[in-house]
Amino acid sequence: MITHDIQVDNCLETLCAQGCRQVYILITLLESGKPLPQCRLNPAQYGVLLEELKGIMAVYQETGSCSL
Repeated sequence: MITHDIQVDNCLETLCAQGCRQVYILITLLESGKPLPQCRLNPAQYGVLLEELKGIMAVYQETGSCSL
């Protein structure tokens, strides 16, 4: 468990399984305020999800494991 919110954690797992390039697209959607159909979350949970995804992707960006 990453966030101590099972709904957010399940959504994180689902989204990250789609691959890093797709996650970058999803981050952009979340930043524009669009909900994700694969995640049924409230606005606060979407905020947590966005921050977690950014944190995860920052690690990949630092290591060069995923490029745009």
